[in-house]
Amino acid sequence: MIKLLKIGENKEKLPELVQHQGDVNKALLNVMADLREVSVRNEAILASIADGVMVVDKNGVITLANHSAERLLGRKTNELIGKKWHQILEQQDEEGQPILPEEQAIRNALINKAITQPSIPDNVCYYVRKDGTKFPVARTVSPIILTEKVVGAVNVFRDITGEKELEMMKDSFMDIAAHDLRTPAAAIRGFISRVLDGDAGEINKKTRELLKGAYDGNLHMIHLIEDFLMVSRLERGKIKIKPKKGDLGKIIEDTVDGLLNLVKLKGLKLRYEKVKLPTVLVDEERIIQVLNNLISNAIKFTEKGSVTIEHKISKNEVITNITDTGIGISAKAQKLLFQKYYKGDQEKKASGLGLGLYISKLCVEGLGGKIWAESQEGKGSTFSFSLPVTK
Repeated sequence: MIKLLKIGENKEKLPELVQHQGDVNKALLNVMADLREVSVRNEAILASIADGVMVVDKNGVITLANHSAERLLGRKTNELIGKKWHQILEQQDEEGQPILPEEQAIRNALINKAITQPSIPDNVCYYVRKDGTKFPVARTVSPIILTEKVVGAVNVFRDITGEKELEMMKDSFMDIAAHDLRTPAAAIRGFISRVLDGDAGEINKKTRELLKGAYDGNLHMIHLIEDFLMVSRLERGKIKIKPKKGDLGKIIEDTVDGLLNLVKLKGLKLRYEKVKLPTVLVDEERIIQVLNNLISNAIKFTEKGSVTIEHKISKNEVITNITDTGIGISAKAQKLLFQKYYKGDQEKKASGLGLGLYISKLCVEGLGGKIWAESQEGKGSTFSFSLPVTK
């Protein structure tokens, strides 16, 4: 600001001060023009984003929404800005049940600083438009953090109806293909079995050996189809994992009994000490599948020595360890073991799709547990899984 001068005081400085004030005003105008340009450019960028963008403040009030958000939700700007997000974003799950505000991603971002990554077509939620129609969304919700405090959240979402339809088409194809492959395979197995049983008359030793090879190969193909179909249905929720109270010790005893012949054929020792276990949450059919996968793998990759099954019991969980004295697994392979279709160096020599451990992972995690492996090449491996103790 120009300093007020008394009449006759420093008259010679007046032009200089006036010039200085003019420069300041000019600079301020330039700054304001630059800010307007930046603001217009940012608005243009936001408007051009194809995904819906919604910003809320720390109280959950919508402060900004782009054109895509308005279009996707079927609402105008004045119907969004200033409203609480849960008044606008009505959400439903796959079964059409409402998702409560306290269970939604924006609340988690505001309260827990949690970032919700884009959802996949198999596990999406639905946004409901103003007219009552709904669409599946993939979204990323992130907290806005300023000086270590959450001051709001950003919700970026898009309509994945196309991806969802494509996924359904793929799933339908997989179901049909697996079913159509399994049916003739089962029929072939039945016919070969009848010939082996003598329904077509006596057969010589050489023919029996050839038919037995065909029967075993056919049975293996059926198992591959079953694994393929199992993964597809587990991932899509077509097979529901139903946790309930169960006796894990009894399930393990029965599974071990069914594998004793395989152990004897390889000349191994199977060590399992029966102990009283707490009641855990299990889906018996799924846990039998997990145990069969882990124990049979241990037997398969152990040429001499033993397979040992032990438990570690704590207040909240029971950990089952399956340890072998086999060939072991490299550090690199251990990081990839539970991925779909992954086969380690030794497994590549064996037949299979590399789905057993992946299926085991889906089953154990579906019961609220965890599964992992520890190994050292040449010294064996330990595969472990935990199950929560019922309260």
